[in-house]
Amino acid sequence: SGEEHKTLYCKKLVIAEGVNPTITEKFGLNEGRTHMATALVMKYFLKGVKGIETPFEAEYSTHVYHQYTLKVSDGKRDELKKHLEDNGVPAMIYYPLPLQEQEAFMKIAVKGEELGNAGNLARSVLSLPIHTEMTREIQDFVISKIRSFFE
Repeated sequence: SGEEHKTLYCKKLVIAEGVNPTITEKFGLNEGRTHMATALVMKYFLKGVKGIETPFEAEYSTHVYHQYTLKVSDGKRDELKKHLEDNGVPAMIYYPLPLQEQEAFMKIAVKGEELGNAGNLARSVLSLPIHTEMTREIQDFVISKIRSFFE
């Protein structure tokens, strides 16, 4: 079925041939910047979803988006990750512990110092699949699974 086909693509992160012209046309980007285009599509269609925060990009800077990381509110990060994986969408937690809690940094970490932002981010961020030739169909599938979790 169509859903199984989309799931298979997400699970294997199959890179499609060519670049989806609708992405580049919609955002006026050339083929060399499709990673950014993918991120822009994700940000555009996830805007307004209560419970997540998309990556911030200041007007005076850009981002390469080698990862597309959401901040998930209300302690629901692990539930969202499971929901995505149950639907064939790989999602990763790249930094599950803040630096001061990692064994490699224990000797230099200041004992008793509160680093609340680091801990909060370690417990709330989740990275979505992103690659240069991710088709619009796969993007829509990922977006729909995120939106359905929060509805």
